[in-house]
Amino acid sequence: MSEKLEAQASYYQYLLEKTNEQIIELQRILNENNETIEFLKNINDFDSGLLEIGVGVMIKALKIEKQSVLVPVGSGVMVEKSVEEAIKTLNERTVQYANNIHQLQQSFALINEQLEKTSEKIKKGESNEM
Repeated sequence: MSEKLEAQASYYQYLLEKTNEQIIELQRILNENNETIEFLKNINDFDSGLLEIGVGVMIKALKIEKQSVLVPVGSGVMVEKSVEEAIKTLNERTVQYANNIHQLQQSFALINEQLEKTSEKIKKGESNEM
């Protein structure tokens, strides 16, 4: 019985690690999304900028198009939107990311609770063997 419980505890620990990784990644995406929103809100303050073309390599952008931006909509497809529409889309994504993070945090708590219960059973089993 103890081996089964230990395997179960190990599995719960694995699930906790993977869930935590997902939370961290979604939080990173949420932060990047929020930074993009802030940039778009202040886009009129910029006349030129740097454009990343690959792993830390940038080129100077001498003119920034302030009327529209390209927004990814999935599967590598980009749609041209006004800055206001882009901000609205990104705000909607912010809500989705926050909801997903919340759901993952709830799952994390439930898994952690199961791990604690399993660990208690293992400890009780060990104390009964003494």
